[in-house]
This record gives sequence, C-alpha cells and structure tokens, in this order.
Amino acid sequence: MKRLLLFGVAVAAVVLLLATFGSGYTGTDQQAVSAVQERAPEYDPWASPAWAPGATTEAALFALQGGVGAAVLGYYLDRLRTSDAPDA
Repeated sequence: MKRLLLFGVAVAAVVLLLATFGSGYTGTDQQAVSAVQERAPEYDPWASPAWAPGATTEAALFALQGGVGAAVLGYYLDRLRTSDAPDA
C-alpha cells in the first residue's frame, strides 16, 4: 500500500513538473506588480523593502519558513493526539 501511494505521489509530481515546464509561470507578487503597472502606470510606490535578498536566498528563506511551519504544526498535532490518549 505504501509503495502504491509513493508511486502515485511520484507520478503526480512528474506530471505537475511536465505540465508547468517552460510555461513562464510567475508568482503572485509579480502578477500584482504587472496589474498595477497596467492599470495605473503613473503609480509611484511609497514604500521600499529594507532588504532585498537574492533569488537563491529568497528561495532558501521560503523553504526555511515552510519547514518551521511544518515542524510547529507537526508538534501541535502530536501533542493533540497524545493528550487524548489514556494514561497507561
């Protein structure tokens, strides 16, 4: 059963990668900037970032954020599960 599930996840990942490869996908931040520039070309941003990391650093920080969030969620769910267990 586990092998079948792992195979299904692998096939889904490959299909997703092949479906989006070379599609020019952009993130929502870039889509928002494009929409603002399209609708109001005279708009001048009133704030600027204090620090703009490079692309690799940005990806690493995003992955770190996801990892910390997953760890906190896993810890909470484990505590929730074990707190309902009867004492042995």
